[in-house]
Amino acid sequence: MYLIPRAILPDRRANLPNTNMLALNKDMAPEQLHIYTEETYIHAQLALSNYQTLLNIVNDPNSRQSREAWMFLQSFLSHFGMVLKLLYAPSSRQKISKDRAR
Repeated sequence: MYLIPRAILPDRRANLPNTNMLALNKDMAPEQLHIYTEETYIHAQLALSNYQTLLNIVNDPNSRQSREAWMFLQSFLSHFGMVLKLLYAPSSRQKISKDRAR
């Protein structure tokens, strides 16, 4: 069993003004909830790792405009986008947007 840090899980007591926050589905089986939180955790960890590597590359003047910098930027944005997709409901009310979010 993997332990998920509390910082990754949504706080049910938080009174957030944003109503797009995706509440955890109460109909999820424990296995589904575990996979959901683990996938969110993995993407968050990869985003943080890529961001730290990007900062290290950008801080070095010799590698600032290298392909690696752009590669890590793209990877960071992709993983961060997945975290947002998993945590937030689609802003559009159209059915196709909700189906795409699943």
